[in-house]
Amino acid sequence: RVSVVACLVGCFLFWGGIFSGTRGGVRGSGGAWASFQGKTMPPYSPPTLQSSPPFAAKSMGQELEPPAEPLRVVFFTASYFVLDGVTLTIRKILAALKEIGAETLVITAAPTQDTMGEIGALEGENLVLVPGMPVPLDSEHYGYALGLGLSREARKRLEEFRPHVAHFTVCDLLGMDGVKWAEANNVAMVGTWHSNYCDYIKFYSAAWWLTPVLRRYIQQFYGAIPTTFVPTDFMRLKLTKEGYDQFTDMQIWGRGVDLERFSPARRSTAFRRRIGAKDSDIVLIWVGRLVPEKRPDVWRDVLKKLHDEGHAIRGAVVGVGPCQTYFDGIPYIQTLGWMSGVELAEAYASADILLFPSDVETFGNVTLEALGCGIPAVVEENCSRHLVSDGVEGFAVHQGIDDPNDRSQYEACLNRYFTKVRQLVVDPDLRAKCARNARVKADTYSNSMVQQRMIDNYHHALNTQVRNRAPPREGARFQEVRTNVLHWFFAYAARVVIFVLWLLLGLPQVTETNLAETNIRTAVVEGEQLV
Repeated sequence: RVSVVACLVGCFLFWGGIFSGTRGGVRGSGGAWASFQGKTMPPYSPPTLQSSPPFAAKSMGQELEPPAEPLRVVFFTASYFVLDGVTLTIRKILAALKEIGAETLVITAAPTQDTMGEIGALEGENLVLVPGMPVPLDSEHYGYALGLGLSREARKRLEEFRPHVAHFTVCDLLGMDGVKWAEANNVAMVGTWHSNYCDYIKFYSAAWWLTPVLRRYIQQFYGAIPTTFVPTDFMRLKLTKEGYDQFTDMQIWGRGVDLERFSPARRSTAFRRRIGAKDSDIVLIWVGRLVPEKRPDVWRDVLKKLHDEGHAIRGAVVGVGPCQTYFDGIPYIQTLGWMSGVELAEAYASADILLFPSDVETFGNVTLEALGCGIPAVVEENCSRHLVSDGVEGFAVHQGIDDPNDRSQYEACLNRYFTKVRQLVVDPDLRAKCARNARVKADTYSNSMVQQRMIDNYHHALNTQVRNRAPPREGARFQEVRTNVLHWFFAYAARVVIFVLWLLLGLPQVTETNLAETNIRTAVVEGEQLV
């Protein structure tokens, strides 16, 4: 079955990607894209933004002058109902847009029956659901689903909304259809990079054939978007090394934290008692999905080694996932499920050390939230060295596991993490110093400043992609036809592969777009009521 799927993916996706050109992906070389000028959507260029340089000629965090009409931004994203880093980042942008009077529309895959955590549509939010395919394909997916494309209802809502900017966060079929729609309707586009998809695959059996195919597909997708914002300089260098800079202009846009919510003042004796921790115990916390690629096994085994040495250690695990069984039968580790908002901030602040050995993070929202709560962090150096310096806010450790099945690499990695965590456990003065420095570092990542930067990015995209588009080049019509044919082939070939996967693997049904038929509960997220 794997061979059949590999052949299908190779023939349809990889072939389509290669013959789409070396730059521009779905967009081609740019001529066809420029030829859409003047169709359907009028350009958005308030007088106050004309001649403005990139990111606007204002200090970060300073309020922009009111535009001539409300800015309208549509978000194409997957699994908007799963409270992970991607979703929370989007909701922070939405809140910032609402503060300046902008209008928003979110198009996302419908939630699955077992969506993890607290889910729901924000009250009063402009939200469109499309059918989705649960992922991973052959195991528990905890609510994750990828959109299968723009439905007729979604296209109608888009036409009624008439966005000025389209923001893409994931390269699924919904995003691909969204890119094509934006091109055809003279809508500026930006993308944000949130997940290292190709790095995830090495933990699954399909790595040997799927990695090059998936990388080419992602390059194809982001090649259609003029600017993609990555969270750190490390991520930009990593993606440049992998060739992504040939397809899209990569700029840095970081992440922010709510410094009032994530604060050392949230520390709670009641929480520590809840997990069985005494005042003298050292509490290590994990926050995130419990999946192999985030290395919860390293986290568990570090605690085991500390406990075996006789240290007074307690572990608190915030999150769910297929690796939750790793902690079964360990009395000094408490699994707490998903948390959010003030409850999550209380969990961070009540711990003493964050241990987060994942090397697949793009920014490290978990690390930043922990620093905001004033606890030192021991993290993977490539993903989080922009947040943590050795002996300052904690320690940054090189993971060094290239082959997940190599036991010697794992033992070496485990010992490196153990050594650094042990330093913090046995030295209360060092732990206190790192805790103070952690909050100081978090203060430089104000949420309001970071979100203002993205709003300025939207304005820049409007000025450069819509108002200042170059006139159609000679041969643009041929390029447009070629691009349309390739997009049709590529999009529908992917749908054929998905259908074959359903036949071979016996996948669940497509997610329902009727929320009334989905098992959800209410919750407060980012200060807004979820229904």
